[in-house]
Amino acid sequence: GTYGRLVVRHLGPALVQLLSEHAEVGVALIGPGGGAFAEQVCAGHPDWATRVTATERLEAKDVAACVAACDVMLQPYADGASGRRTTLMASLINGAAVVTNRGAATEPVWDTSAAVALVGSSRPGALADAVAALLADPAARERLGDAGRALYADRFALEHTVEALRAGGRGAA
Repeated sequence: GTYGRLVVRHLGPALVQLLSEHAEVGVALIGPGGGAFAEQVCAGHPDWATRVTATERLEAKDVAACVAACDVMLQPYADGASGRRTTLMASLINGAAVVTNRGAATEPVWDTSAAVALVGSSRPGALADAVAALLADPAARERLGDAGRALYADRFALEHTVEALRAGGRGAA
């Protein structure tokens, strides 16, 4: 992502909780603004500097490699999960286990697909707890990653968008 204020207001406290409560957790901040956000997260905790890494803008293949290397992708959104979120789509296509939240923009597919760990709100504590639970359960992470990849292929892949455009926008992407 780009670490805009609406995301970091939820992501920052969730990461602080994870880093504080789980000494084994490392964080990779992928995307433009990651370095500056890493400095904010580590402020007052110099020992976290070795546990928090950041990239800036990357080529698509490098983003995919970073996402694939993560155990869990934490993707909070002020208005909830939706198919319009490119960072969420990148996580799904790469088979990453995703923790995200409900909100006004959350489409029903996120409840029915079991393709993401969907937290009832964007409260940082709830997000951090969901990430910690997935980190403790490799089988659940694998199931979630597989379900996310399948949902992407079944609903969001490029051929579905092309089909919807050819249908004059009458089809669902």
